[in-house]
Amino acid sequence: MVHDKYQQLEVLYGVVGSMATFNLWVSLANTKLQEGSPFLPQLQHMLDARNTLGENGMAISDMQMSFILLDALPPSLQHHHRHDTRSRSAIHPLSSGPHQ
Repeated sequence: MVHDKYQQLEVLYGVVGSMATFNLWVSLANTKLQEGSPFLPQLQHMLDARNTLGENGMAISDMQMSFILLDALPPSLQHHHRHDTRSRSAIHPLSSGPHQ
């Protein structure tokens, strides 16, 4: 939906406005992968949005994209990820001191 609006603005004005770029970023950041649907087209849509944002001067770093992808995981996969993260945190607690 946001991508359609982006294309309409581009056709009307010849350039993409900052609001359209912002809306595309919000759409990407709020994407949730749907279980029961193939993940590849959903992931491709997310990567296309990332590329479009980069072309519009709003580059998304690999680390930012990783966090967006982790947040987009369906609940069944988020549970496993969060469990693994908690396990590692319990073994290696974060500290403000130097790393050993």
